[in-house]
Amino acid sequence: MDRFQTIVIPEPDSRLRPFVDRLRRWAREVRTFDTPVGDSTDLSSRIGDADVVLPMGGTRLTAEVINAAQSLRYIGLGATLFSGIHSNIDLEAAAARSIPVTGVRDYGDIGVAEWVVAEAVRFVKRPELNGELAGTPVGIIGAGAAGGLTARSLAALGADVRYTGRGRKHKIEADGIPYQPLDSLLSECLIVSIHLPRNTMIVGARELELFGAGKLLINTSVGLPVEVDALSNWLNDPNNLFAADIEGIGALMDTAATHPRISYLPATSGYTAQAAERLYAEVERQLVAFLQQRTRPQARGEAPYQA
Repeated sequence: MDRFQTIVIPEPDSRLRPFVDRLRRWAREVRTFDTPVGDSTDLSSRIGDADVVLPMGGTRLTAEVINAAQSLRYIGLGATLFSGIHSNIDLEAAAARSIPVTGVRDYGDIGVAEWVVAEAVRFVKRPELNGELAGTPVGIIGAGAAGGLTARSLAALGADVRYTGRGRKHKIEADGIPYQPLDSLLSECLIVSIHLPRNTMIVGARELELFGAGKLLINTSVGLPVEVDALSNWLNDPNNLFAADIEGIGALMDTAATHPRISYLPATSGYTAQAAERLYAEVERQLVAFLQQRTRPQARGEAPYQA
């Protein structure tokens, strides 16, 4: 099998850096960097004449960057690939040059679900409650892969789980987890866990007033889907608690570690040692699938590359 010419990992803290030695079998050169990515000019310089770039979710590949990389043939995102305003890659610019863009889904869902369950159990076991998760009303906002697994995990422990989102999820409803409109979910649940794409805003002062006091709000999203001032005011009540990891704490980062009513995880809840292996394995699988199709004759009528 042929190999790529150059694979670029542009970020010094990329989750793919530990796997560089394994990537070398697929390219004549794997190029890495020890300083943070600067502006688009810096990113373009790092990509240079590479035919593959493997960026992370926080690195923006704009149309300018993509079009400047004349040798680029493949973009393999080492994170979940979103579309529209949630994407860090200009997908239209990539498509215009027939550059496939792949991402990795669901690799961290188990860790996310375990962390939410741990926070929920810790909340109900506080001395002032000394309760059980069984029978506790818990709401899930966003029942995609991670939210759905979290809902099922909580339900398996006996929690009274319900979900809300942009659309109905028939599979999760078939498992006995009902849909509920956002307003009633907030007003009825003791614990609410948010699982939404980046750059989503859904909870403001009105929603927190509906949620009320003596509650636990958990954010598993990348970024904070809650208005900061409203959340800060809500946390002035000594009976309210907020839990977030390093990716979901948002503008509260400076006070998270010392705030008495924030349970802060200074790591990514879903990015466990096992998740790291799942992430790399899928990045490699997609990379090799593209390489195999690129280096063999394409059959007449064959569909273009799909990961």
